[in-house]
Amino acid sequence: MQILQTIEEIIKREFLITSKGGNYFLSEPTVPNYPRTNIKQKGKMLIYSFDLQDSNTTVFPIFNDRKKNLTKICDYLIFYPKDNTLFTFICDLKTSQSSAKKQVEAGWVLAEYIIKMARKELKFIDVDLEFRAFVFSRSNRSKFASSIKKEKWVELGDSELKNKLLKAGSTVFLDNHCY
Repeated sequence: MQILQTIEEIIKREFLITSKGGNYFLSEPTVPNYPRTNIKQKGKMLIYSFDLQDSNTTVFPIFNDRKKNLTKICDYLIFYPKDNTLFTFICDLKTSQSSAKKQVEAGWVLAEYIIKMARKELKFIDVDLEFRAFVFSRSNRSKFASSIKKEKWVELGDSELKNKLLKAGSTVFLDNHCY
């Protein structure tokens, strides 16, 4: 899918997550005992993290960082083409019982902007898009969605963004969530 290549070209490489021995992991670098979540897929995907701990890079240089929640963002964006549709998974890793809604919604807005800029570079080609959110938690809840079978997506708050609560540290097969 040409748009995936264009996304890779327009976003700085320092935000790209690379595989470790062919495996991709989502982790919370500021929490040493937070379980790593393994992401598996059949085709090419791009994973970005805009939460750089050891960098002087500012993701939102034009925004006032003193404005509450303006520069908060989800932990990861995954762009994954499947069956002529570009799925964008907005991922937030929770370390407490606090809500992920604001970070996920900010990630959704950023993902839409990235895709619009990529489409502009490609002279506004049509792309079938689906946006989904994964909220990973290490809590002991019994109501986690399965990472291996199709389950209903739930709307996030009052937005139309569909999301699932997944157990941190699980293995997530992206192809099982592309519907």
